[in-house]
Amino acid sequence: MADIDMPAHSLDLTFAPQDDFVFRDRWQALRAAGLPSLADHRGAFNAPHITVLAAARIPADVLDRARAHFSDALPLPLALNGVVVLGSGPFVLAEHVVAPSEMHGIVGQWQRRVDGNSRWLRPWTPHVTLAKRLSASQVGRALGVLHDRPAPTTVTATELRRWDPEQKTSTREA
Repeated sequence: MADIDMPAHSLDLTFAPQDDFVFRDRWQALRAAGLPSLADHRGAFNAPHITVLAAARIPADVLDRARAHFSDALPLPLALNGVVVLGSGPFVLAEHVVAPSEMHGIVGQWQRRVDGNSRWLRPWTPHVTLAKRLSASQVGRALGVLHDRPAPTTVTATELRRWDPEQKTSTREA
């Protein structure tokens, strides 16, 4: 069984420049209001994204399937369905993404194929994280800030990238 404290390798969808800008603008608005924000993340590869798969390891066959799927699917228009609050405290604030229904089935297959570590095996909730580790009162303030900066109703995913936390590399896969 894999070590559950091991950082997750991931496959992520990133966005067209204009959509990336919208998410970063929302990050900055939260930061300017003195709230936690992904704008505070200083990692070289920090970018708005949807995590498609996270696991202790991503087997080569799953990576090949993901490459093939997204090579055909990208660019992929996706609907946004508003801000969601995830967790039970501290909270995560995110933009909910409406992914095509067939994508949920495919991602579920990939999740079951990875190392079997139940830490990552849960229903996929496609979203773009805006802020982490918020208290309940900060969530209320953040919702007010974001109300004044509406998100678009659709965005376009343009790239599949793979994050390797051990090598600290991000690689375009599709």
